[in-house]
Amino acid sequence: MKVVLDDCVYMKLNDVKDLVHSGILPAYFLNDISKKRVGYYNNEQYLRFDNRDEINELRHLDFIIDYNEYVDVPIEKVEMLITKLTMRRYELLKKYKSGLSFEEPIDKNAILKECKVLGLQISSLNKLATIKKQEELALVKATKEEESFGQKLKRTIKKFKKIK
Repeated sequence: MKVVLDDCVYMKLNDVKDLVHSGILPAYFLNDISKKRVGYYNNEQYLRFDNRDEINELRHLDFIIDYNEYVDVPIEKVEMLITKLTMRRYELLKKYKSGLSFEEPIDKNAILKECKVLGLQISSLNKLATIKKQEELALVKATKEEESFGQKLKRTIKKFKKIK
């Protein structure tokens, strides 16, 4: 996932690593990462890219989910998009496995690259959906707490009226 601002781009460490290893991003993107120890504990951290060339390159990677574009999208639409992308990936994998047929030549490397890209999109959208669900749960919990406080207040007022 990435967050695009005017003067910089934040992108998850894990996504940058995957994109460089799959050949989508040039190796110099790993320069910042090589200074850090990468492990399961910091895979979800965001790296800041403020070099103008890096910003332009990352900004135009449409398949990396831009958080700003999905902030106001309802969770149902995010889940529908996840389903569509998963079905598309499944079809590509079927095509890859059936690549032994002589009917049409297929570029297996292109299919694998597209599957990787779809996997990154699905993963980012799943994380976004999780964030949205947690926000909804927090909102529901806050609403319930407000309601229970209101109910307590009503009971207190009733008790006060009985005392008079």
